[in-house]
Amino acid sequence: MTKIMPGKTMMVVSLLNADGNFMGHNIKDQLVEGGYSGVALKVCHGNHWNHAHGKDDVEKFAGLIRGLVHFYGWHWNEGFDPTGEAVIAAEAIDTYGLEAYMMDYEAPMKERPEAQVPLLDEFRIRKPSHLLGLCSYRYPSYHPEILWNDILRFFDFHAPQVYWIQGHDPAAQMQKSYDELKALFNIPFVPVGAAFAEHGWEPTKAEIFEFDLKVKDLGFDGIQWFSYRGARDLGLFPHLASLSWPVDVPGPVPDPDCSECEAEIARLEAEVAALQVLVEGNYDVAYNEGWNAGLKALIAPLLK
Repeated sequence: MTKIMPGKTMMVVSLLNADGNFMGHNIKDQLVEGGYSGVALKVCHGNHWNHAHGKDDVEKFAGLIRGLVHFYGWHWNEGFDPTGEAVIAAEAIDTYGLEAYMMDYEAPMKERPEAQVPLLDEFRIRKPSHLLGLCSYRYPSYHPEILWNDILRFFDFHAPQVYWIQGHDPAAQMQKSYDELKALFNIPFVPVGAAFAEHGWEPTKAEIFEFDLKVKDLGFDGIQWFSYRGARDLGLFPHLASLSWPVDVPGPVPDPDCSECEAEIARLEAEVAALQVLVEGNYDVAYNEGWNAGLKALIAPLLK
């Protein structure tokens, strides 16, 4: 059975620093040095691209990490335009070659229960078999506004946000999250742990180790940490790097089968050659050398 998001994955909100400078190189280096197998980038927000960085930034980053770590995406869902959110999610997967995708159903989706199923219906019309995870609250029992029984059938894995904010019991919280979600729908887990500070709280290194050990004890193939910037600001990179997981490196991208391309090129070259003969010999059509030279310049790239 193929493992879903194996090893360690770092979640990233933006590829830009607060000053607007691209930090993709720093992220790439930290992923490689820290023993990560994947990176999950926020690519969409509602029915539009993530404005925290540009599409060019994402394409540049994808090139930097190609062959080094797996590339995944996540999507902050709002529910105003379910079809639009599904369309842009599918476009993001195709544009960036995202191997797995996660929908983030939180407060905006709780306010729009009527959008929860249609969004996923529309997504599955476009991506019927693409790996899809639900990255939402850790305890379904606390959030009945999420239509868990209706939406979980669309997903291939759970990615609960097990953020033990204001608490100090990550293992117990992971166990409770696992028990509740598994009882609803038994699919693989790739949980998300807390590597950020909020309202004066921050995870201790001992708690991070405890959460990591619990995930391993439960037999999960992978773990995620939110977030790159939070871990950086708290100085957690060395500690997260010390958490040992098998590193799963993407396989080489196979060379495409060019036989059809070569046949099409040969056909076009023959047509261009015939067109050149026709135009150069027909002065009723090519009545001046300027027009003929322009045509040659236009078709010249096809002959390379």
